[in-house]
Amino acid sequence: MHWNKLSRRQFLRGTGGLALALPFLPSMLPQAEAQTGPTIKKRFIAIHNGHCQAVEHWLPDPAKFTWSEKQTYAREVALSAIPNNMSPVLGSQFDSLRSKLLILSRLDPLSKTPNHNAECMLTGGVLSEATSSIDQVIAKYLYGGSPLNLYVKSVDDGNYTGASHVSVLNKAYVPGQFNPSAVFSSMFGTGTSTTTPSAADKLTRRDILVVDKVYAEYVNLRSNKRLSKDDLARVEQHMALISDLQKKLNANVTAPPPMTCTSPTGPTSSPTKSSNPADYQVVIDQMFDVIEVGVKCGKIQVATLMMHVYDYFSGSVNFVPGITGSNRFHEDINHAGTDELRAMKLAMMTFFANRVSRFLTRMDVVEDSTTGTTYLDNSLIMWGNDQGTTKNTNAHNSVNNPVLLAGSAGGFLKPGRHIDYGPSYGNLRRPIGGDEGDYKRGRPYNQLLITIMQAMGMQPADYEVGTTQGYGVYGTLESSYTYLGVNHRREILPLIRG
Repeated sequence: MHWNKLSRRQFLRGTGGLALALPFLPSMLPQAEAQTGPTIKKRFIAIHNGHCQAVEHWLPDPAKFTWSEKQTYAREVALSAIPNNMSPVLGSQFDSLRSKLLILSRLDPLSKTPNHNAECMLTGGVLSEATSSIDQVIAKYLYGGSPLNLYVKSVDDGNYTGASHVSVLNKAYVPGQFNPSAVFSSMFGTGTSTTTPSAADKLTRRDILVVDKVYAEYVNLRSNKRLSKDDLARVEQHMALISDLQKKLNANVTAPPPMTCTSPTGPTSSPTKSSNPADYQVVIDQMFDVIEVGVKCGKIQVATLMMHVYDYFSGSVNFVPGITGSNRFHEDINHAGTDELRAMKLAMMTFFANRVSRFLTRMDVVEDSTTGTTYLDNSLIMWGNDQGTTKNTNAHNSVNNPVLLAGSAGGFLKPGRHIDYGPSYGNLRRPIGGDEGDYKRGRPYNQLLITIMQAMGMQPADYEVGTTQGYGVYGTLESSYTYLGVNHRREILPLIRG
């Protein structure tokens, strides 16, 4: 086995977030060429959640940590340094994923017109301004096809055709598919009714496999002729620790059966026209299950999912904990005009966050046994929005669009951090729920789109249209970013690669 050059410390996360450290081994530095594993195609998956996310709900509170100022207009903090929950929306359900996440703040669309326009998330503007969304561009350039486009409609609103969609091709909406069982059937046939292992089972099995792999590598390292006597003692000590952990895991957990792609588990029916509003969660979870199985069986490389659309939700959402009365999904809860409705907005966002964290957790299982990388590591998953705000969630602002990135696109990105762009707020650092007048602009949202496409392996010549530099909609607000002193149409976001 060829060993990579070792960093001063290498860590393995075990059950409960336990960190096992391989000590510094001087005799093993520098090291021979790395062992190469199979080529794995990167995936890009976009998850849309529309209508203004409240800043104090979505972003970490800087009163709980200290920024590390990296540039005049950029700062970061490790997600591991944020105590308790990262934010009210990104709660404890994301704790095991902290090392795989990037939270980005102060990314601003350059168009003044976004207002209930889902396509802004992947184009930076509205349909009349945009050309094609990046999911379409990535899928066509890298894989010669089209992305899987899914959307979750209000289950009882009587309108199943859709009007606004996140995916755009040649200035036209691409209608999404709203029946997950039909999508699954089109990929795999009728499938099987075998019970899918729970996320907890999958996580525990992943820990067993990782411990097995590391133990085997320790054994191999121990026999290396370059290993000094002192380093051999260090390895022996850690082998004993890992052996003990391995025995405990294997004694308490029954491994779930491996996924089979000849007859995979998937939804055989979907309550897309149910009169029971609680079926809304069923459809969302089935959508994520279809994407998960499609990725793991090599059927999906690029996908988008709208978790809701902009029509009125005519059904009750009282099945969501924290929602009371007959409040409407869009006009009442999402506009959040009172403190009571703002709390309900957080309850709805927590509901969506639980669906996203469930999906990310299931994607974070080993894909490449040679490198130990997971499906999540080899993907770039974006949970985003089409509008931003600082306080007034009814304002339909084009500022501070919240973005969560998960995975690293095969190592292109350096996750595990919260990055804030724009001028420093000084002692204030960043207002939490402050007035719109307090907001200091950050960076053009287009830089995120460019970053994503380059993370997927594309270069400017692959996505730029004609002689126009950059990608996406560059509206009248572009002049607000001359203070950056850089060509933001050609540069990816700073700090994002570490």
